[in-house]
Amino acid sequence: MLCLSGFSPFSTLASPSSIITESVFRKFFPSNIANPFYKYNDFIAATKNYPTFGSTGSLDVQKRELAAYFANVKQETGSKLG
Repeated sequence: MLCLSGFSPFSTLASPSSIITESVFRKFFPSNIANPFYKYNDFIAATKNYPTFGSTGSLDVQKRELAAYFANVKQETGSKLG
């Protein structure tokens, strides 16, 4: 594996909660007050059950993984979340 200056492409740089803050989450799902099924705290709790989700690879890879996840949620729910 190629490592540059101690950087591994598989190292954890950030956690989902540091990339997707509560204010960002609310922008994604502004109607989550009307639909309390989608709550930020529940999302963060769920990510702890999958420690590699959105927290491995480069910071760019982490952001892309989280963006893809939220794009899929938005698409599969018929864009009724916000």
